[in-house]
Amino acid sequence: MKDNKLRLFVAASCASCNEVSQLLREGKANVMPDEVIDLEEHIEWAEKLRFTRGIPAAFQGSRQCQLGVQGNDEGRQLMIKCPS
Repeated sequence: MKDNKLRLFVAASCASCNEVSQLLREGKANVMPDEVIDLEEHIEWAEKLRFTRGIPAAFQGSRQCQLGVQGNDEGRQLMIKCPS
């Protein structure tokens, strides 16, 4: 069976990761990930997926997704777009 979970990778020491995590806690995302993984605690994920970009990053299965924050102030929302 193919793993198709949406996983979001962050790190506690990463400022942009903290913003992404805050938006998730507030429910302000177009889609909610199945798991949020702190790479400072689980470095094996970085090795497994062979990151080509920095964090925050999202993967659905082994496919890397695009992340972005849209809007301003109260209307900010995390956008996660994964390849089909």
